Amino acid sequence: MKRLSALFAAALFCVAASPVWAQPHAVAQRSTPVENANYGRDFKLHDPDGSVKRLADFRGAPLVLFFGYTSCPDACPTALLKLREALARLPEAQRAKVQVRFVTLDPERDSPAVLKDYLGMFGEQFHALTGTPAEIAEAMKEFRVYARRSTLPGTDFYVIDHSTSMFLFDPSARLRMVAPHSLPAEALAKDLQTLLDAPEPAGN
Repeated sequence: MKRLSALFAAALFCVAASPVWAQPHAVAQRSTPVENANYGRDFKLHDPDGSVKRLADFRGAPLVLFFGYTSCPDACPTALLKLREALARLPEAQRAKVQVRFVTLDPERDSPAVLKDYLGMFGEQFHALTGTPAEIAEAMKEFRVYARRSTLPGTDFYVIDHSTSMFLFDPSARLRMVAPHSLPAEALAKDLQTLLDAPEPAGN
């Protein structure tokens, strides 16, 4: 827990001092819209308690999906802090409707307890999805997520270079937007509001 708190504090300092989305030449102004995508259509993963989850289980409210790992030194905590800031910009009643799921790319180290402690530092809406290496690899393939493990020289510690986009789904569990890492929190909040304003699926 101390290690996670230290990582969180370091990320918070980096965000405050020199946020990725504050660099003018690298800033995206809105998420990339997606219509009738032939990817990001489903997954089969698990809650940390072992319950099987498919994309359809999240119908009824917007969903934000992000692939990462708890030992990530920069990209993951930066993205999650930005998402937390974006959620804070929404009215409280609407903020509570947004579902956030963090898909671990590192099930070997990201145990249910580690995931719970890590995501708990970002807010009560932040929860994990995990699975077997094969299930995670299949989800990565479906979402076109890149990840490559590299072991640090002279150690047995590894880092994972990976995609950093967020996948945004409407209440019908359809992929509607892909938010790049450079997207400002204010713009991300506007995109979340667009999804919140989308009609709920029939039967909900």
